[in-house]
Amino acid sequence: MPVGEPEPYASQCPPGVMGLAYADVTALKNSLTASGVPFSELPSQAEEEEEGLLTESGLAPAQIELSSPTGVRLRVHRITAGTLGWLTPNGWQDPVVAAEQGVGLPGDRPSLCLGIPYIRLLCPASTAAGLCRLYAAVFGTEATLCTGGSGVECWVPIGAHQWLVYEEVPTGQAVPYDGYHVAILCCS
Repeated sequence: MPVGEPEPYASQCPPGVMGLAYADVTALKNSLTASGVPFSELPSQAEEEEEGLLTESGLAPAQIELSSPTGVRLRVHRITAGTLGWLTPNGWQDPVVAAEQGVGLPGDRPSLCLGIPYIRLLCPASTAAGLCRLYAAVFGTEATLCTGGSGVECWVPIGAHQWLVYEEVPTGQAVPYDGYHVAILCCS
């Protein structure tokens, strides 16, 4: 069992990227700039490999990328016209209706972030198909094997319009591991 404090920012930084959904990316960029938080603009074709499932979910390709204080990479997507509310495990939900149902964070103002449409994790080469089979056998979930811009990927639905994506790295490339894990809640 580890003893003592971990090195700053040395743990719980999974290799990959987390997607965030925002209605107004320009306002977010202004807020980040005013706060001195660095971010990078992404070229419009940066997310070609994700366009299919994400576009169907009401998300435009990622526009900016930044890192959390612990080094987690974040990609920000603008929601497309006609998509309103927060992204919840049950799909898009109107914030007023959510508040009436007691869903959401306490406070008088809703979060500017509308949800997390995906978490993309790196996995070793030639393992995506096995991950699809694992999720089908253990959880009864129909994961999708896709070929994206970076290679073979396993897309696991974890909610309405939400995915856990495993992206294979090139053969021979190691995937760093620092103790992070994915917690899965099962209901019977």
